[in-house]
Amino acid sequence: MPAALLEAWSHQATQTAPIVIVPDGCRDLIRIAAPGQKPFFIVSPLADSCYYSECQAGTRFDGYRLRPGVSLNEAGLLGIVAHACDADATAILSLIDDFTHMDPRVTEALACLADGKAAPNSLSERSLERLLKHHTGRPPMFWRGLSRARRAAAALDGGDDLAALALLHGYYDQAHMNRAFRRWFATTPAALRINTALRATITQSGYG
Repeated sequence: MPAALLEAWSHQATQTAPIVIVPDGCRDLIRIAAPGQKPFFIVSPLADSCYYSECQAGTRFDGYRLRPGVSLNEAGLLGIVAHACDADATAILSLIDDFTHMDPRVTEALACLADGKAAPNSLSERSLERLLKHHTGRPPMFWRGLSRARRAAAALDGGDDLAALALLHGYYDQAHMNRAFRRWFATTPAALRINTALRATITQSGYG
Protein backbone atom coordinates (compact mmCIF):
# COMPACT_ATOMS: atom_id res chain seq x y z
CA MET A 1 0.00 0.00 0.00
CA PRO A 2 1.54 3.36 -1.00
CA ALA A 3 2.30 5.66 1.93
CA ALA A 4 0.35 8.39 0.15
CA LEU A 5 -2.84 6.34 -0.11
CA LEU A 6 -5.58 6.86 2.46
CA GLU A 7 -8.23 4.57 0.97
CA ALA A 8 -9.29 2.75 -2.19
CA TRP A 9 -13.01 2.92 -2.95
CA SER A 10 -15.58 2.04 -5.62
CA HIS A 11 -19.03 3.35 -6.52
CA GLN A 12 -21.60 2.32 -9.12
CA ALA A 13 -24.15 4.98 -10.10
CA THR A 14 -27.72 3.66 -10.08
CA GLN A 15 -29.36 6.70 -11.68
CA THR A 16 -28.57 9.63 -13.92
CA ALA A 17 -28.35 12.58 -11.57
CA PRO A 18 -25.84 15.07 -10.19
CA ILE A 19 -23.75 13.77 -7.32
CA VAL A 20 -22.55 16.06 -4.55
CA ILE A 21 -18.83 16.37 -3.91
CA VAL A 22 -17.93 17.66 -0.44
CA PRO A 23 -14.60 19.03 0.80
CA ASP A 24 -12.58 16.36 2.59
CA GLY A 25 -9.02 17.71 2.33
CA CYS A 26 -8.02 15.00 -0.16
CA ARG A 27 -7.47 14.50 -3.84
CA ASP A 28 -8.43 11.25 -5.57
CA LEU A 29 -7.16 9.42 -8.61
CA ILE A 30 -10.41 8.16 -10.15
CA ARG A 31 -11.01 5.70 -12.97
CA ILE A 32 -14.37 6.47 -14.62
CA ALA A 33 -16.08 3.86 -16.77
CA ALA A 34 -19.38 5.08 -18.24
CA PRO A 35 -21.63 2.72 -20.26
CA GLY A 36 -20.52 2.54 -23.90
CA GLN A 37 -17.46 4.75 -23.33
CA LYS A 38 -13.75 4.09 -22.97
CA PRO A 39 -12.62 4.28 -19.31
CA PHE A 40 -10.42 7.21 -18.36
CA PHE A 41 -8.71 8.64 -15.29
CA ILE A 42 -8.96 12.02 -13.60
CA VAL A 43 -7.43 13.56 -10.49
CA SER A 44 -10.04 15.38 -8.44
CA PRO A 45 -9.32 18.93 -7.28
CA LEU A 46 -8.83 19.88 -3.64
CA ALA A 47 -12.37 21.13 -3.02
CA ASP A 48 -12.94 24.42 -1.20
CA SER A 49 -16.71 23.95 -0.96
CA CYS A 50 -19.48 21.60 -2.13
CA TYR A 51 -20.01 21.20 -5.85
CA TYR A 52 -22.01 18.89 -8.11
CA SER A 53 -20.87 16.57 -10.88
CA GLU A 54 -23.12 15.06 -13.53
CA CYS A 55 -23.30 11.29 -13.42
CA GLN A 56 -24.81 8.77 -15.86
CA ALA A 57 -26.60 5.67 -14.57
CA GLY A 58 -24.36 2.61 -14.74
CA THR A 59 -21.11 4.57 -14.48
CA ARG A 60 -18.50 2.89 -12.31
CA PHE A 61 -15.98 4.88 -10.30
CA ASP A 62 -12.83 3.28 -8.86
CA GLY A 63 -11.03 5.75 -6.66
CA TYR A 64 -7.72 6.01 -4.86
CA ARG A 65 -7.94 8.66 -2.14
CA LEU A 66 -4.64 10.36 -1.38
CA ARG A 67 -3.75 11.55 2.10
CA PRO A 68 -4.12 15.26 2.89
CA GLY A 69 -1.00 17.21 1.98
CA VAL A 70 0.41 14.69 -0.51
CA SER A 71 2.62 16.16 -3.22
CA LEU A 72 1.47 14.76 -6.55
CA ASN A 73 3.01 14.83 -10.02
CA GLU A 74 -0.46 15.03 -11.56
CA ALA A 75 0.59 15.37 -15.20
CA GLY A 76 3.06 12.53 -14.92
CA LEU A 77 0.62 10.19 -13.19
CA LEU A 78 -2.24 10.92 -15.60
CA GLY A 79 0.09 10.52 -18.56
CA ILE A 80 1.02 7.02 -17.40
CA VAL A 81 -2.40 5.77 -16.27
CA ALA A 82 -3.95 6.94 -19.54
CA HIS A 83 -2.25 3.88 -21.07
CA ALA A 84 -3.20 1.61 -18.17
CA CYS A 85 -6.98 1.93 -17.99
CA ASP A 86 -7.36 -1.84 -17.86
CA ALA A 87 -4.58 -2.38 -15.33
CA ASP A 88 -5.41 -4.08 -12.05
CA ALA A 89 -5.38 -2.31 -8.69
CA THR A 90 -1.89 -3.57 -7.83
CA ALA A 91 -0.41 -1.89 -10.90
CA ILE A 92 -2.25 1.36 -10.18
CA LEU A 93 -1.02 1.37 -6.58
CA SER A 94 2.54 0.98 -7.79
CA LEU A 95 2.11 3.94 -10.14
CA ILE A 96 0.69 6.08 -7.32
CA ASP A 97 3.79 5.30 -5.27
CA ASP A 98 6.00 6.46 -8.13
CA PHE A 99 4.28 9.84 -8.58
CA THR A 100 3.53 10.93 -5.00
CA HIS A 101 5.57 12.18 -2.07
CA MET A 102 4.79 12.78 1.59
CA ASP A 103 6.75 15.61 3.25
CA PRO A 104 6.96 14.77 6.98
CA ARG A 105 6.84 18.48 7.88
CA VAL A 106 3.50 18.85 6.09
CA THR A 107 2.15 15.67 7.67
CA GLU A 108 3.10 16.92 11.15
CA ALA A 109 1.69 20.40 10.52
CA LEU A 110 -1.65 19.07 9.29
CA ALA A 111 -1.89 16.68 12.25
CA CYS A 112 -1.33 19.58 14.65
CA LEU A 113 -3.98 21.72 12.98
CA ALA A 114 -6.48 18.84 13.00
CA ASP A 115 -5.93 18.50 16.74
CA GLY A 116 -6.59 22.19 17.29
CA LYS A 117 -2.97 23.15 17.90
CA ALA A 118 -1.50 26.32 16.46
CA ALA A 119 1.56 24.76 14.81
CA PRO A 120 4.34 22.25 15.44
CA ASN A 121 6.88 23.53 17.95
CA SER A 122 9.50 23.70 15.22
CA LEU A 123 7.48 26.16 13.09
CA SER A 124 6.42 29.75 13.54
CA GLU A 125 2.97 30.72 12.29
CA ARG A 126 4.56 32.51 9.35
CA SER A 127 6.68 29.46 8.46
CA LEU A 128 3.59 27.26 8.76
CA GLU A 129 1.73 29.52 6.35
CA ARG A 130 4.55 29.33 3.79
CA LEU A 131 4.92 25.57 4.16
CA LEU A 132 1.25 24.76 3.65
CA LYS A 133 0.69 27.27 0.87
CA HIS A 134 3.68 25.84 -1.01
CA HIS A 135 2.78 22.17 -0.59
CA THR A 136 -1.03 22.24 -0.52
CA GLY A 137 -2.03 25.55 -2.09
CA ARG A 138 -4.13 26.33 1.00
CA PRO A 139 -3.35 28.34 4.15
CA PRO A 140 -3.59 27.02 7.73
CA MET A 141 -7.00 28.70 8.08
CA PHE A 142 -8.40 26.37 5.40
CA TRP A 143 -7.17 23.25 7.19
CA ARG A 144 -8.28 24.42 10.64
CA GLY A 145 -11.75 25.28 9.41
CA LEU A 146 -12.23 22.08 7.41
CA SER A 147 -11.13 19.80 10.24
CA ARG A 148 -13.37 21.52 12.77
CA ALA A 149 -16.41 21.39 10.47
CA ARG A 150 -15.88 17.72 9.57
CA ARG A 151 -15.52 16.73 13.21
CA ALA A 152 -18.61 18.69 14.19
CA ALA A 153 -20.55 17.06 11.34
CA ALA A 154 -19.51 13.60 12.53
CA ALA A 155 -20.73 14.46 16.04
CA LEU A 156 -24.24 15.18 14.77
CA ASP A 157 -24.98 11.46 15.12
CA GLY A 158 -25.21 12.05 18.85
CA GLY A 159 -28.07 13.77 20.59
CA ASP A 160 -26.17 16.83 21.80
CA ASP A 161 -27.87 20.18 21.67
CA LEU A 162 -26.53 22.15 18.70
CA ALA A 163 -25.47 25.12 20.81
CA ALA A 164 -23.51 22.83 23.11
CA LEU A 165 -22.03 21.01 20.11
CA ALA A 166 -20.87 24.31 18.67
CA LEU A 167 -18.99 25.23 21.84
CA LEU A 168 -17.53 21.73 22.13
CA HIS A 169 -15.98 22.05 18.67
CA GLY A 170 -14.53 25.51 19.13
CA TYR A 171 -17.23 27.71 17.59
CA TYR A 172 -18.23 30.91 19.35
CA ASP A 173 -21.88 29.94 19.26
CA GLN A 174 -24.44 28.06 17.17
CA ALA A 175 -24.68 30.89 14.63
CA HIS A 176 -20.92 30.67 14.08
CA MET A 177 -21.22 26.92 13.46
CA ASN A 178 -24.15 27.50 11.10
CA ARG A 179 -22.03 29.86 8.98
CA ALA A 180 -19.17 27.37 8.88
CA PHE A 181 -21.47 24.53 7.76
CA ARG A 182 -22.95 26.70 5.03
CA ARG A 183 -19.48 27.63 3.87
CA TRP A 184 -18.17 24.02 3.76
CA PHE A 185 -21.27 21.89 3.18
CA ALA A 186 -23.91 24.28 1.80
CA THR A 187 -26.33 23.34 4.58
CA THR A 188 -26.96 23.92 8.28
CA PRO A 189 -26.21 21.57 11.19
CA ALA A 190 -29.95 21.12 11.83
CA ALA A 191 -30.60 20.15 8.21
CA LEU A 192 -27.53 17.93 8.07
CA ARG A 193 -28.58 16.07 11.21
CA ILE A 194 -31.61 14.68 9.38
CA ASN A 195 -29.91 14.27 5.99
CA THR A 196 -28.24 10.94 6.69
CA ALA A 197 -27.07 10.42 3.09
CA LEU A 198 -25.19 13.73 2.96
CA ARG A 199 -23.82 13.23 6.45
CA ALA A 200 -22.47 9.81 5.44
CA THR A 201 -20.71 11.44 2.48
CA ILE A 202 -19.20 14.19 4.65
CA THR A 203 -17.93 11.76 7.26
CA GLN A 204 -16.10 9.45 4.87
CA SER A 205 -12.34 9.20 5.19
CA GLY A 206 -10.52 12.48 4.85
CA TYR A 207 -8.85 15.22 6.84
CA GLY A 208 -9.41 15.73 10.56
